[in-house]
Amino acid sequence: MRCASTISAHRPADQRFDGAWAALHGRLVACTWLVDEPEAQRAATLLENLFPTGLAFVMLGYEAEWVHSRELLTRINEEGHTADLVELAGQRFVDAVHKGHIGLGKVLGLDGEHEVEASLMVGEPIVALSNAIAKYARLLAGTVVDEPTLAVFRAAMAPLDAHREAHRRSSSGDGEAEPDNEDMDEMQDAEAPLPAVPQE
Repeated sequence: MRCASTISAHRPADQRFDGAWAALHGRLVACTWLVDEPEAQRAATLLENLFPTGLAFVMLGYEAEWVHSRELLTRINEEGHTADLVELAGQRFVDAVHKGHIGLGKVLGLDGEHEVEASLMVGEPIVALSNAIAKYARLLAGTVVDEPTLAVFRAAMAPLDAHREAHRRSSSGDGEAEPDNEDMDEMQDAEAPLPAVPQE
């Protein structure tokens, strides 16, 4: 976990980065609402192609979201999507994404010439795994109908509970540190309420 001072130093650049991508994405979404216009289908195709998981990547750690952004900008350029994005969303929004990407890279000490650690490339799959685990827990909770099935639920969730407890112990300190993007997955995967056993 990063110290609070480092998080604070990166936050303004991260907010500009997140806001720029959200604005571009939002402009494309708005175009899809023009159901009788040809732009609607073009925007929907771009969203499906470039943002299959929406804006989930902006919730990754700083370096991981920057890597995703670099790959996405490379695809936009190589696949010839720039002109469509400018026409549908507007030049200022496309420019803002590039500025946000460059700005975040500078504060992180990253740019197109630097090799990025392979571990940073797995951020999005980790988000997908976290979501899958949360879905599994919700589905399993729906099977609880009595005390025996509650015991089965507790046993199935025990490894996750143990992992959360170990994480809490390892990250606890004298002061409460301000969470950064890398802590978001843990907060989003917070322990669900224990399902109630139906009463006869």
